[in-house]
Amino acid sequence: MTIADTEGERAIVAVLKKKFPEHGFIGEEGTQKKGDYTWIIDSVDGTYNFERGIPDWCVLVALLHKDTVVAGVYWAPVHKVLIHAEKGAGCFINGTRAVVSETSELSKAYIAFNMIDKFERAGLEKQLFKLARTKTLRNMDKWLSFPYFLQGKIDARIHGPPHFWDIAPFIVMTEEAGGVVADFNGKPATKDSKTFIFTNKQLLPTLVEYLHE
Repeated sequence: MTIADTEGERAIVAVLKKKFPEHGFIGEEGTQKKGDYTWIIDSVDGTYNFERGIPDWCVLVALLHKDTVVAGVYWAPVHKVLIHAEKGAGCFINGTRAVVSETSELSKAYIAFNMIDKFERAGLEKQLFKLARTKTLRNMDKWLSFPYFLQGKIDARIHGPPHFWDIAPFIVMTEEAGGVVADFNGKPATKDSKTFIFTNKQLLPTLVEYLHE
């Protein structure tokens, strides 16, 4: 945790409270106030990079209505990449509509995953390594991989157990870009899911076959 994490969260909450005083807030740095509408906030996603002067980090904000993510924002200020999505209104990257890939064959797929220790702690490393037969399987930070995924340059992003604020905005972004979000058993992902597959509809069945717990 850095001062930027805590002060960033405080600033975001202050702005949203003025506009939506009746809404709830859940922040990585400890803000907790639930409501029918709840803002999920990660003020610096990629703190380790931020601390070391690596420019690969972003701000993540999502809006949860009861159990459904209805809006999400990704802002990478160093790279000047803004992604926003609203349920039923599409997903846009710097103003251009986002569309996921149509790759359907695992042998042609480019798949990114989060930190290997997440899979190891959950006992899922064997499922992950099964995907080595893809065209390429790479560990890639989500603040880098999701913009590529939402442009169809990467075909899937898989996650071992994350914190919800780490992935909440990407749920609505993926859906609005024509993709699908499921757990490793192929069930529709929820805020309580422990594993996540972000991909296109064509590739999902094959990924579930390999990742099934």
